[in-house]
This record gives sequence, C-alpha cells and structure tokens, in this order.
Amino acid sequence: MSGEMPPPGWKIKRVMRHEMAALATQLRGWSPASAARLAKEGASDGGIDAAGDTDGLIVLIAAVCPCETPVAICEVARLPCPFSTPKGRKGAYIGNLFVTPQNRRRGIARALVRECERVSREAAIDDVFLTVESTNWPAMQFWRRNGFTMRYREPLRWRHLFSLKPQRYLYHRALPEEELSLHKEQNKL
Repeated sequence: MSGEMPPPGWKIKRVMRHEMAALATQLRGWSPASAARLAKEGASDGGIDAAGDTDGLIVLIAAVCPCETPVAICEVARLPCPFSTPKGRKGAYIGNLFVTPQNRRRGIARALVRECERVSREAAIDDVFLTVESTNWPAMQFWRRNGFTMRYREPLRWRHLFSLKPQRYLYHRALPEEELSLHKEQNKL
C-alpha cells in the first residue's frame, strides 16, 4: 500500500512528553537514548512554537495500530535551513523516521511525513529538510517519491573512506505556498 493514510483503524498522533520513554521501549530498533535526549532538550507537548520565539522545539509523531501499540515514529524540529534560502523563510528538520519492519510498505511512513509537514505548516514553516546516508537507497527513493529533492552532498573525506562512515545527503522540500499563506495569516492574529 502506498497511499497517504495508514490502514483503517490506525491513527497518527502526537506523542506527549510523558509517553516518550514507554514509546522508546516499545519500538525495538528506535533508541531509548533518543527519547531521553528529546525529553531533556525540551520536546513540546503542543507543537512547534508557532510564535517563533524559541528555536529547536521538537514534536514526536507516532503511528499507532488499532490495539494501541506504536509501530512507527518520526520527529520534527524547527531549525534554520542549512542552505541559502530567501530571507524570512523558516525551516524544520524531519528526523529519525522509523517504522517497525513488519509494518513497512503500508503507507505509514508517508502518513507520518505528511503529519510532520502539517505540523510545520501550522508553525508557518516554509521549508522542511532531512539527511539521508548515501548507502540508504530505499530511503533516498522514498524521499524523492514524497517530493523531496537532494540539495547538498556532504564532501567525501578520508574519514568516510577509512571509518566506513557513509556520506550524508541533504534532502529538501518547500511546503506548498497556498497552505503556508493561510497558516501565516492565522499566526498573525
């Protein structure tokens, strides 16, 4: 299944701060250290700060099956765009997208990405970006299918050759202008 929505009965929801540790232990393959880091750095229960006063607020979004078990997670954080953009544009970083192996290819990852974009638009964010390792071909194909384009390739360095660390690619997607205009007007009120 490659649709926009997860299977019937499944839901996409924001994860509250008090749910993070339990979520990390339930999602094998997703690091409990990531949940601790997010809680320590100030994950937001409400969303990315729409007023624009505080950078770096993080929202966790999870996919939950009908039996209320989390099967996927993604985070979105307001960060400055790491590349040149027209003045006044705001950026958000999508990171740590993870879907349990038995639940892949059902449209869950796509639904999580769309929710990250919706949350970003609510905060009047203009651009979303992420990084992908050069060896992760399925991820690169996924992001391209979802409207992202590669904007930057990390320069190949000796550390990549001798430590076997893959290069990272920066992918970007500008959020649709018509939806952004609506959210920017709402945030001015």
